[in-house]
Amino acid sequence: MLRYASINPNGRISLPSHQRMYNLPSSTKTSLVETRDLTVTQTRHSSNKFLHKPTWDEKMHTIAKARIKKVEARSRREKEMEEAEKARDKLLKKMTQRLRWEGATEKEIEKATRKLTQLEFQRTVIVPEVCTVKQLADLCQIGAVDVLKYMIRLGERPMSSNEILQPGIGEVIVQEVGHKLGYAEQIDEDIYPRPVQEDRSNLPPKVPVLSVMGHVNHGKTSLLDALRASKIKKVDQEEGKITQRNAAFGVKLPSGGQLTVIDTPGHAAFEAMRKRGAFISDICILVIAADEGVNTQTIEAIKHIKEAKTPLIVAVNKIDKKNANPQKVEQDLAGHEIIVENLGGNIPSVHISATQGTGIPSLLDVVELVMGLGDIRADPTGPGEGLVLESSNLKGFGPTASLICQQGTFKQGDVVLCGTHSFKLRKMIDENGKTIQKIGPGQFMDISGMPDLVFPGELIMGVNDEKKATRAAAFRAKKRDRLKYLARANAAREKMIEEKNEHSIKIKERESKLNYVAKLQAMGAEDPGHHNHRDLQAIKAELEDETRAAEEEEQDVRLKLPVIVKGDSIGAIEAVTDTLKSLPDNEVVVKVMQTSGVGPVSEGDISNAEIYGAMILAYGTPIPNASREKCEKNKIPLAGSNVIYDLLDKFHGHVSTMIEPNDLLEVMAEATIQQIFPLNTKTQTTAAGCKVKHGLLKKSNLVRVVRDNQELYNGKIETLRHFKSDVSEMKAGQECGMVFGKLPPFVELKEGDVIQSFVLKKVPRRLGEEYKGIVKIMY
Repeated sequence: MLRYASINPNGRISLPSHQRMYNLPSSTKTSLVETRDLTVTQTRHSSNKFLHKPTWDEKMHTIAKARIKKVEARSRREKEMEEAEKARDKLLKKMTQRLRWEGATEKEIEKATRKLTQLEFQRTVIVPEVCTVKQLADLCQIGAVDVLKYMIRLGERPMSSNEILQPGIGEVIVQEVGHKLGYAEQIDEDIYPRPVQEDRSNLPPKVPVLSVMGHVNHGKTSLLDALRASKIKKVDQEEGKITQRNAAFGVKLPSGGQLTVIDTPGHAAFEAMRKRGAFISDICILVIAADEGVNTQTIEAIKHIKEAKTPLIVAVNKIDKKNANPQKVEQDLAGHEIIVENLGGNIPSVHISATQGTGIPSLLDVVELVMGLGDIRADPTGPGEGLVLESSNLKGFGPTASLICQQGTFKQGDVVLCGTHSFKLRKMIDENGKTIQKIGPGQFMDISGMPDLVFPGELIMGVNDEKKATRAAAFRAKKRDRLKYLARANAAREKMIEEKNEHSIKIKERESKLNYVAKLQAMGAEDPGHHNHRDLQAIKAELEDETRAAEEEEQDVRLKLPVIVKGDSIGAIEAVTDTLKSLPDNEVVVKVMQTSGVGPVSEGDISNAEIYGAMILAYGTPIPNASREKCEKNKIPLAGSNVIYDLLDKFHGHVSTMIEPNDLLEVMAEATIQQIFPLNTKTQTTAAGCKVKHGLLKKSNLVRVVRDNQELYNGKIETLRHFKSDVSEMKAGQECGMVFGKLPPFVELKEGDVIQSFVLKKVPRRLGEEYKGIVKIMY
């Protein structure tokens, strides 16, 4: 096609350089159509079609249409601004009324509403995934400095205007400024598990999963040994003689069937592990020692089993003990709504002795009966889906995980998605360390070759498309980071609002009291004879107490103790972290640092501990000699153990050096007053004739005088005499005279009062224990 041509001053046709006549095809003929003003040139093609150059009228019509569009857009914008200004004025009015009701001054109202009055109009702001401080400031129509102020108020570190904000922070700042938060349409690239079939009658049976739960040292591992007829791990060889990790094993039943058994820890710190065991199981065995009965973790296990709605079998263990009482155990269970068959309920109960093998066949029969009644089935077709039991970092293998398949089939080489990671199943091994090629529903395996550790309780799914799994993992990681930072920012924002509201309420109450005080003073209540004088003094005392309490609140006297937790698995770190978080924070605030993780204590951990003044706890992971020496050199508290209660004892031992110890009062001797001799009424000194009943009474020790378990005097002996001689000590059975120091006001000694000679010592106490004085008789 030819572009528009033009006529030059000589009357010849002029074409653009790329459309010269010699470049035209031979089939093209051109002709000039002369008009009155010679302004239009038409070029005709062999097909008799013409190219048209717009006339002046057409150009003016186009320009007019464009101007009309601009005017319409401007009027729409002005209308939007008018509506936004009305909404802003309405919001400003409400905000001013609320602040006045709270008792704010005009200056405070002006300061609080300044940002709102500066806004042109309320906008809907969509924060992009990658957003800098300056970009957010432009979107919100505020300065970058204002964005940084909001960040500091939300507990975030200040940054330069070109730095990228953490996900979620921008959304909170948009809401703080007063704009509406918009959301861009996102494609959901996540992968979800297949829905479980409601009608399972056509599905094949699966390997049942049995969870063994109960209190610590009630014989769970011994029961597993008896079920397998072989030693899983000798109880005497277990660290601390207690189970400290979730472990799964295959058990062959007498009928030839298979059973996957999960051994859950019984210590109080492993609640999360027990909960996972209850929810993943098809049957639960609750082990209770016949000589100890229902204990704390037994009650907790019952709660988890009820929440999971898992069929329950009660195994009363250790019936071979002399003080065993299985009937009392079953009666105690009735108090927790667990009614066994022996008491008319529908929950089977079997009396066993795991070490002697008594009752084990009966227990297996009951397990097979419950399996048959439960009709446990699952779909073995399609990609595998399961749950992660535990995740650890093993030397020579890297990140590993233990999982149980719930439906489908896992095969070696499958691409799987777990949390924010996608990877191939390169190595699959069973509990005996043998390589396996695939597992079906209800079966257990350990996997290795993961890019990083996964969290226990995570769903692991097989995916047919590797690229799809990679995209889903990246989508989950972005979503997780955004939700994490958004939750943190919202928590900081809610705390800030709550503190502001509490502060405003306190200010309002204080102002009302001050106004009342001013009113009473105007009525002359300062005069002691005025009928409102007592009320005035009481309100003044309240105001002074509030001022003192506010000053004490500003000075937080609680100690801060950051802790870095290292462990051999995520479940181990989870157990220690949960225990530390449950400690009371009225004296010491324990904060677990984010640098905690799986693996041995490294130089980076020591550097962080030195910077933040943190303590390092290593649970089940080795501490290299170089790290131990560096901690000793830099005086960094370090504690390590393979047993959780031993590790927690070491932690409490360190914390006890930070808090005020208990007072231990060791009573070394005791005497009774037989006669009183007042010496000097001015100095209020008193002499007492006494007889030592127990122990060796020394003048150098402190004494206290006790009457009806009430302490009357606590101090030193000024003088100790035997007849007329000054002595330093008196034995039991001897009589002596004592002169005490100045007695408290309105206190008089009487015959029969008891005098105790004591030595005061300091005894460390655990975090959470109340401060108390301990009296110990030493004679």
